[in-house]
Amino acid sequence: MIENYFVYCLCFLKRYRPISSSCIIDASALRSIVLVLTHLAKQSSLIALGVSLTHAAPLVTQNSARLSVDFFVKQGLMRLAAGRPEEALLQAERALELNPASAEALFVRARSKHDIGLKADALADYDKALQIDPRMPKALVNRALVKAGLGDVKSAIQDLSAAIGMDPGMASAYSNRGVARGALDDRKGAVADFTKAIQLNPRYADAYRNRGIALEMLGDMKGACRDWRQALLLGQKEVKDWYTSQCANR
Repeated sequence: MIENYFVYCLCFLKRYRPISSSCIIDASALRSIVLVLTHLAKQSSLIALGVSLTHAAPLVTQNSARLSVDFFVKQGLMRLAAGRPEEALLQAERALELNPASAEALFVRARSKHDIGLKADALADYDKALQIDPRMPKALVNRALVKAGLGDVKSAIQDLSAAIGMDPGMASAYSNRGVARGALDDRKGAVADFTKAIQLNPRYADAYRNRGIALEMLGDMKGACRDWRQALLLGQKEVKDWYTSQCANR
């Protein structure tokens, strides 16, 4: 019996197929190969081969689980981008079933809950994600948005400043901090943040719109109109009425 299975094994390992049909491999034969080689490894120089075969299955399982988590995370992000947070939430839940400690999956679930309107639940998930991966600037930015929506603007600014410290090239962090500073009547600070966001991303239409608002509140209508015009050129339609009514003669 062992000799027959060993023929199967040689056929498999060497990709050798003689004229006879005895080397056809099926699932049952493969299972037998592993069992037989494990037995032979204890008695011969095949021990290295035996070890590699017996450890192959757990490695494949681990890699498959990892790929599955990544797959569901990406599916969730795609659905968020398409404006389907309920579906994104389901994808995040499936990823977390495979790995409850996935910071990326928690991030997707938090974003989904926020978009659905479950702000407190979203905040809890961002907290968990950042406990697992404290250096996750996108989670800090999104947590700041939730905090600001819940009225905790000062804490939101702290999160945004921390994100900027980790990733100084993150234009959205500067822009959102500018909004938060504007909410606290720090208009000059807001203008400075919007300006930095525009330097990092010259096509950031929302930053032009928001800087225009801050400049208007500082009494600089010329600067406000200039920014709103640029926002219009970049496709920001919200400022059209403002520009038409306040900037036509400037």
